[in-house]
Amino acid sequence: MAKSVKDMVRQYERNRYAFSEFLGLAEQDDVLKSLKEFPGVPYSFYGGVDGAERVVLSVGSP
Repeated sequence: MAKSVKDMVRQYERNRYAFSEFLGLAEQDDVLKSLKEFPGVPYSFYGGVDGAERVVLSVGSP
């Protein structure tokens, strides 16, 4: 997943939104560790409802 996060950050740097596939809890933890390498990059997790266990990572901001 770390490589995918880097690819998503590259998309953000090109002013494009990037979205992951649905991530489980362990994958979310790995993503958060990877995102620490890119301070200042806006991201969010969304699962459709508050407290969803499986979520999609979105990199970018309006």
